[in-house]
Amino acid sequence: MAFSRFIIFAGLVLMLGGCAATSPDNGMGQAAPTANEYVVNEAEDVIAKRGIVQNSEQLDAFISGSLDRVRVVHYTKEADPIFYSLSRIEEQIEVRYDTSQDKFGSPTVKTYRCESLIKEQAKQSYTYKLSGCGGAQKSISLIDVPLSPST
Repeated sequence: MAFSRFIIFAGLVLMLGGCAATSPDNGMGQAAPTANEYVVNEAEDVIAKRGIVQNSEQLDAFISGSLDRVRVVHYTKEADPIFYSLSRIEEQIEVRYDTSQDKFGSPTVKTYRCESLIKEQAKQSYTYKLSGCGGAQKSISLIDVPLSPST
C-alpha cells in the first residue's frame, strides 16, 4: 500500500513539474521562436524571392534611423524562408539569423552584433552590408537589390 502511494505521489510531482515549465528552449539557452515569428509580413518585411526584392525602402528607413527594427526574408530555390531580423540595441545592430524553416539546409538560429548597416551602389544593384560584426564575420552581405530600369 505504501509503495502504491509513493508511485502516485511521484507521478503527481512529475506532472506538476512538467506543467510549470517556462518557454521552450532552442538548445542554446534562448527561447525557441514562436510560430508568429515565421509569418511573413508582405507589407513590412523586405522580401527577396527569385531575384525580385520587395520593400527595400524599409532598409533605407532603418539606416536613416526612422525604424528600429527590420526583417529581411530570403527565399531559397525550394521556396523556404531564411530570416534576418535586425534590431537597434544601443549603438549596435543585433542580427538574428534563422534558417530553421529551411527544409533542405541545417536548421540554426544565431544572434550576433554588428556596428552598422551600409548601402553601396554597384553597376546594376544596391548592396546592403552589415559591417563591424563580431566573431569571424566582419562584413556580411545582407541583400542585393537590382536597380530599376529607370535608375
